[in-house]
This record gives sequence, C-alpha cells and structure tokens, in this order.
Amino acid sequence: MLIKSVNPKYSKFLENSIYTALLAYAAGLITSISILGLAHIAMIFPCIYLAFKTNWKDVPKSAWGLLAFTLTVVLSVFINHEVMKNGFKPAFKAKYFLYGFLSIVPFYYFLTSKLTQKRKYVLIGIIFTSTIIALIGGTIARKTGYNPITFRHVEMHLDRNSGIMGFVLNYAHNLSYFMTIFVTLLIAFWRDFSKKEKVIYGLVLALNVYALYTTYARGAILALIAGIAGYFLKDIKRLVITLVVFAALGTIGYFGNYQSFKREGSDTLRLSMWETALVGFKERPIFGWGYLNFEQHSTDIKKRHGIVHQEFGGHAHNSILEVMATTGAVGFLAFLIWIGFWVHELFLRSDKWSRVELAALCAVFVGGLTQSTIGLGINLFFIMLIYSVSAAHTIKERSL
Repeated sequence: MLIKSVNPKYSKFLENSIYTALLAYAAGLITSISILGLAHIAMIFPCIYLAFKTNWKDVPKSAWGLLAFTLTVVLSVFINHEVMKNGFKPAFKAKYFLYGFLSIVPFYYFLTSKLTQKRKYVLIGIIFTSTIIALIGGTIARKTGYNPITFRHVEMHLDRNSGIMGFVLNYAHNLSYFMTIFVTLLIAFWRDFSKKEKVIYGLVLALNVYALYTTYARGAILALIAGIAGYFLKDIKRLVITLVVFAALGTIGYFGNYQSFKREGSDTLRLSMWETALVGFKERPIFGWGYLNFEQHSTDIKKRHGIVHQEFGGHAHNSILEVMATTGAVGFLAFLIWIGFWVHELFLRSDKWSRVELAALCAVFVGGLTQSTIGLGINLFFIMLIYSVSAAHTIKERSL
C-alpha cells in the first residue's frame, strides 16, 4: 500500500496524531461537533504525509467515486455562483468528503500495526462514557428543561431526549449509527468476549436503547432496525427472521407510546420538501442549485410552483433528493458510483467487519431517507469515519 516507508523521525508523531484523532472521534461523535473539529486538525499531518507515500493504485474504486463526488460538490458551487446565497463558502464543506478520502491510508496504517489492545479499550471506554454522559444530560433536560452538562436551558424538543448536542435529530442519527455498529459487533464477536465484558456491554446497550427510544426520532430508530437487518444481507434466511422480529417489536414500541412519536403536520411538511427538491432538480438538472444552496431557495421554489407549506423552508429532508437538488445529475451520478462501489466491495469481502460495515451503510442509507444527513456536518463526521475505516479494512483484506 505504501510505496515508501515511514521516516522513523516522523513515525511516532504520525502514530500519535492518528490516535489523537480517533480519541476525538470517540469523545465527540455523540456529544459535540467542536470536539470532532480536533479530529480533523489531528489528521492534517497524517493525511498529507501519507498521501505522498501511497500507491494510489491499491486504493478501492469506491474511494475514487468519493473523490469524484467531492469535486462535483465544489463545481456545483462555482458553476452556480450567481445564485449562491452564501457565496463560495459552501465549497469549503467539501472538506468532509476530502477528509473521508484522504483518511483511508492513515487509518489503514494505524489499524494494521498501531492499534494495540490497550488503545482499543481506551477508545471503547471513551465512546461508552460519552454516550452515557449524553444520555444523562439529555434525560435531565427532557424532564426539567435544563441540561446540567452544557449548563444551558433547553428551548427546543422539551419532550424528547436530544443528548447534549441540543438538536434531537443530530443526536438521534449519530446515536443510531453508533448503536448499529455496537449491536452488530456484539453479534459478530459475542463468543470472543469475557463474562465481565458481556455484562458491561449489555448494560451500555440497554442504556443506549433507552436513549435512542426517548429521542422519539422515527427515522433514526428505523435506521437502527435497518442497520441490524443489513448485517444479515448476506444470509437471506436470517434477514427475513430479523425483519419479522423487528417489525413486531417496532409496532409494539410505536403504538405503545403513540403520542410521543406522533408529529402533528411533520409528515406533510417533509413531503412538501421532497416535492420541492424534485422540482428544484428539474429546474437546474445538470449541477443543481449548488451544494447546501437548495435550502436557501426552497421557499421561493415552493411559491413558484404552488407547493404547500410555503412558509416552511430548509434542506430536502432526504439525502438522495438533497444530492440531486444541490449537485444535479452530475453529482448524483458520482454519488451513486461511490456508494455502488462501496457496496460491491463489502459484498466481495468475507470477514466479519464487512458485515458490520454493511450494516452501518444500511443505517446511513435509511436514516438519510428522512433527514439530509449528507449535508449536516455532525452526521458527516460519522459517515466519513465509517467509510474511511471500511475502505481501510478493504485494503487490509486484499493484502492478506
């Protein structure tokens, strides 16, 4: 994978930088985008340094699809500069995708030779602790209106657990990604855990099931169900059984607390945004309205075409429609190439991690059907981490 060996003078700094980034990811994915910013800072040197030592021919095809999508994100902004409400600023958001591309090799380097057992336990302990802190803060805030972790009064979603992020959907979707990975790792490696580990993991699992349930975020909960089912995509019999079981549990959970899940007018608002995104795509079909720019024009599009809820604007509330509306057919094609190759690579692998990563991809896909996670920074941090680690594992499996 590396055409040149790492200079011993830089190896320790390189190793510690990647580890620091992983620590920041573990601490911030469920709690704070500010902490996640440290992960990007820590990854600057590894991404640049290893880029010059990489044999890029060995990188999975999906990575080139992601890079192509990154370029279309930037192009969509410059080509649509005359209608960009925030100027060229959205082009800089392509950094999330670029980091996803450039982080593949650093993670491969770290996972193959630098991830010790001690470091694994430290990372697990940090992310477990962060989920529990988020649960405590969010639960108290839901009951009292004040979050003791952030020292802030909660004004939105008083009846729902929003962790310590402050916005319930950001928290719920990242929690659903974490839960998908956590549950499927338990399924994959349950026999390898000690009795003590099983007790600890079971307790953390129960707490986070409660945390996700009390967000009452239907899309995020469906994402978790789809993710767990996705683990069995290579085994149709178990997939069917899983879907039947979760359909029963989901029905009981939903109708057992229907009033908490009920969102008056929410469905029609979301449908109006889906229609608006499709109309926006038809108006500018080649490069769309520019990345993150559909939101700025959504109410105007509604008024021009007589779409309901004309006072309600925002993103498309669907990642696929968001890509179509903001980057057009060119961006959508690049997006499909990236995801298509990623799925293909996962199906070609036979290791347990490929099933976990396929599950995570299913969770991301289903969660993105009701929320534009592809355009929200806090969710993109997690999505790009999942992809980079997955691509690193693909390279590792090929080299065996």
